[in-house]
Amino acid sequence: MEVVHKALRYFDRPTYLWTPMQHKAVHALRRWLDIWKGPDAGEKPMRQVIGLISKIFFLGKLKRCKFRWDEGLVHPSPAVGITDLLAKGVVSIRMDPSDYHEADETDDVVTSHIGTLLHECAHAFIKLYTCGLLCDHAVCKQSHAKIEGHTGHAQAWLLLACRLERTARIVLGLDVRLGICQSLRLEFLDTRYVPSSEVWWQMTDVYVGEIDRYLADVYHLQSIPALGPERTHIRPAVVQLTHEEDAAQLPSDMAR
Repeated sequence: MEVVHKALRYFDRPTYLWTPMQHKAVHALRRWLDIWKGPDAGEKPMRQVIGLISKIFFLGKLKRCKFRWDEGLVHPSPAVGITDLLAKGVVSIRMDPSDYHEADETDDVVTSHIGTLLHECAHAFIKLYTCGLLCDHAVCKQSHAKIEGHTGHAQAWLLLACRLERTARIVLGLDVRLGICQSLRLEFLDTRYVPSSEVWWQMTDVYVGEIDRYLADVYHLQSIPALGPERTHIRPAVVQLTHEEDAAQLPSDMAR
């Protein structure tokens, strides 16, 4: 988690404290947004913008990040973007070029793709410094479900994504959505991960509607067995109905 906190200290602060590299990259990214023609422009512009995002948010560490448009990616999988660790220090991001901005409730296709790219860049940064699901070290196995998660959307990614979404809206002027609650839902299905009280307060800037839907989903999905392979490390759901007054405080679709 130290590397995550290091990144947060780097970008989650007033912009007057940012480095010259960050300010220069922000100006370059704004110019990039003005001229980007979408997925039809190819993959080179995406590699360029990953470099700018890296300098703004990730201490310039995504230097060896490959990118590829992968048409139809969403159909064999439920994801519009996938990040893989190819080798030590080398990550790869694939994104579906289709327009999903209405589904993710963003203003336009550009905002949608930037939100997806920020989502995947957070994964890429974490993958550079973690050993992943297949590590044989006992300490790593014990912490994996809580820190990284089977789908990659547990505590480390969540902390980064919440601050990324907030800062990108302020600095770039884009109403980006990183799919935070949808991703938490996937992690809950696999490992029963739910954010601790320490992490919940970081979600204050996530749209209330997203959080309401997530809480409703968690309540309804409690009866479904966890899908992940490490069931000894899963965390039980905390959203439970035990009294009639509890039900009265929940959204109507949860109080059943």
